[in-house]
Amino acid sequence: MLDILVNHNLKTICLTYPKGASSSIRTVLMPLFDTRPEVDVNQFGEKWTLTESVSNGEIHKHLANYPDYKIYAFCREPIDRWATGLLFMMHTHWDLFYSDVSNAGQEIADNASDEYIRQLVLSMISINNYRCDFNDVHMHRPLFTLLQIKLVHSNVHLIPLSLMEDILCDIHKVPRQKFERANTSEGGYERGHGHYENSKFIKKLHQRWRQVIVNAVHGHPDFSPVSDYLSIENKIYNQLVVDGHTAEYIFQGILDGPSCNLATGLFRGDMDSYPSFIDCLSDSDMRDKAFTNDFHFNQSGLPVQTGGAYTRNRNH
Repeated sequence: MLDILVNHNLKTICLTYPKGASSSIRTVLMPLFDTRPEVDVNQFGEKWTLTESVSNGEIHKHLANYPDYKIYAFCREPIDRWATGLLFMMHTHWDLFYSDVSNAGQEIADNASDEYIRQLVLSMISINNYRCDFNDVHMHRPLFTLLQIKLVHSNVHLIPLSLMEDILCDIHKVPRQKFERANTSEGGYERGHGHYENSKFIKKLHQRWRQVIVNAVHGHPDFSPVSDYLSIENKIYNQLVVDGHTAEYIFQGILDGPSCNLATGLFRGDMDSYPSFIDCLSDSDMRDKAFTNDFHFNQSGLPVQTGGAYTRNRNH
């Protein structure tokens, strides 16, 4: 699922996704984060229109309406994003740190040992039958869809999140500057999220808990289900977003390595952009490779539509 921000004057699109600074990007591009409907331009005098929550299955069709627009997406390191998304869900969805009679959240954030944090996360993964997306969009894998978009469109830029402010200034042709970040862990979550009034301890929770979880995914063998789940995202982030390899090169080797094969196991709901991606490809080696891999990325039993006809998944 992606949000799409379009500026027709600049012929530019920004794609955002949950836990990828989407609120901060919208705060820069949209006027006062939509709090003053009578104002329809941002601080730089530009009007951006927002289409929220475009599903992966519809994203290629939607972007086909803008064939000559530049497309930008700011990409967060996948494991860091996964850890942040998990902490967000722990607090706002599952009430793990909430108490209306005590400061239990602060106590847990301050005093839980690293081993307690690791075992808590492992227990949650186990309870969820090792489904590391937790059936929630905050945990889905957006970079695989963004890779497809870059392969289909000629002018797509996948940028490290750390460069977001510089690039947004360049898009608007204004001097580079810093912007206020929205909905960060610095001061708790915004209104509308669960237990907003009880979230001031979130900063410390993220400072230590997030790093413990990230370190565990990187180096602890018990966290292999998470590293497997994120392996394709990590490949795209490291090789394309950071190192600058071509999207074609990465796609040709997208399943190389045992972890990347495991990434396409039972839980592929966040990969449902794949059938329409194949439809966007002309006859080429890349289209042949996309067909070869369709069993891995297309949800089991669903047909792939090609040229108006439907072709069943082939088990290669």
